Amino acid sequence: MTTNNPSRRRFLRLAGLGAGAAVVGPRMGADRAQRVVDARAAARTVARTVARTAARTAAQDEVLEIALSAVIDPVQLRPGAPTTLWRYRAAVTAGDPARVQALDGPFPGPIVRLHQGMRFQATFTNRLREDTTVHWHGLNVPWLMDGHPMSLVAPGATYTYAFEVRNPPGMYWFHPHPHGRTGTQVYRGLAGLLIVDEPPDDPRLTALPADLVELPLIVQDRTLDDVNALVYPQSVMGFLGDDVWVNGRERFTAAVERRPYRLRLLNGSNHRILKLGWRDGAPVRVIGTDGGLLDAPVDKPFVMMAPAERVEILADFRDAAPSEVRALDSLAFRDDSMAMGALWPQGGKAEVATFVVGGGPPDGAGRVFLPIAFNGRHAEAADFAPAPALAAPVCRIEPLRRDADPIPATRTIVLRLERGRFTLNGRTFEHDAVADDEIVKLGAEEVWAFVNDGAGMGPGMGMMAGAHAMHVHLVRFRVVERTTDGRHAEAYATVAAGFVDEGWKDTVLVMPGETVKVRMTFGDFTGLYLYHCHMLEHEDQGMMRNFRVDA
Repeated sequence: MTTNNPSRRRFLRLAGLGAGAAVVGPRMGADRAQRVVDARAAARTVARTVARTAARTAAQDEVLEIALSAVIDPVQLRPGAPTTLWRYRAAVTAGDPARVQALDGPFPGPIVRLHQGMRFQATFTNRLREDTTVHWHGLNVPWLMDGHPMSLVAPGATYTYAFEVRNPPGMYWFHPHPHGRTGTQVYRGLAGLLIVDEPPDDPRLTALPADLVELPLIVQDRTLDDVNALVYPQSVMGFLGDDVWVNGRERFTAAVERRPYRLRLLNGSNHRILKLGWRDGAPVRVIGTDGGLLDAPVDKPFVMMAPAERVEILADFRDAAPSEVRALDSLAFRDDSMAMGALWPQGGKAEVATFVVGGGPPDGAGRVFLPIAFNGRHAEAADFAPAPALAAPVCRIEPLRRDADPIPATRTIVLRLERGRFTLNGRTFEHDAVADDEIVKLGAEEVWAFVNDGAGMGPGMGMMAGAHAMHVHLVRFRVVERTTDGRHAEAYATVAAGFVDEGWKDTVLVMPGETVKVRMTFGDFTGLYLYHCHMLEHEDQGMMRNFRVDA
């Protein structure tokens, strides 16, 4: 075995010298014996130094402290005028500097890397011109650390978020959570990744190639006007951008090697649902979800991703020819909602990411910027693959069940459009209000049923209500059942094969007419937390409620 540590090499030499001296010492003169004694003392000193250094390094890696700020920056996204973005900046103040990394792109970012059991502290400074918070999406943290809208950080103020990392390995993220302004702040660029890394002995890694290359990809939709300013008109039905941006880059292209890649994808859009699939029709090999790696990979024809959902894909380029191009697209599907977005409607096709094996972009694949009005590649909104109508409700049941009886729900949350507002059981957000049926016991295991009932006013309006992305703070959950009432059978058939329900999740897509049941356990903290739709315009308009965990 070789070592590149000079102190350790010196220690090994000195340790060897000391061992030899124990044999020949009695035959040595006084000076030589003293030198041997000195060598033994030096060896012990080096050993203690090495041990202290190792302990200090280990202790250092048990803590990560960062200075985090939200800033306003002009950034060059297209030729011409720069675009004003709101971004997070981070710098390590204690711990390993390598644990804060830049995303490969102008926005969002950064990436913060942690491990389970680590103590994490972010001293956050708000350099915006309005209140904000930081929510650690998917993390199990005390409620005062969760970025609740009641914990606003004023412009120029500082707030310290500090907690132990209790979550298992997975890809999480952080973003603002002020009521009524979350959509605006995320849309302007405030988001970052928080990755809890697997230990080397994680048994799930044995199911994956040993030489995986990690590539985090944050997919978002944005609209820029003719002077490169972000366009964001709020609408209760949701806002859809005109173009795909991946890691803040338009028409994202990555040069990849002939080896396997771990694509860690976040749908960081405000309202856009993605139907991710390989352009050549190859199956999508899913290796992870919101809560980390699956026990074993699963193949899907495509993958549905609601806003805030994460999925990890194994992209294997080992057998690809040099300069071969593989493309990941958002495929077309049927959508019955009324979300705003003229050029790229919900369910329209779009290019997401292009991978060029063994080199730069292929000939003719340079970035070309066209005026918004001439960007027609999203025009085929209704060009989805035909699928047979569903003859009966679809029900997916967790593997341990032996029958098809419905799973009893502890709580039922009805998602509905009422009097122009999206509601949860007829209620909208109140900052500190908690209804009697929104109180749970610490440690309780519950099944929540999210029922997408459509609209609550006028005949036929249920066809227009659209999907919802339900997120529950504090906990992770398993999807244990899906059923659909058949009202939206044609639309449902275009998406049903792409649900990834095999792993741990914190956000779930609930289609119109669908009931999704999730099972979760409420630990480890008491306090006030949120459940809400993560389609941010719905959330900002009040489709959010508190729940309280009591001891």
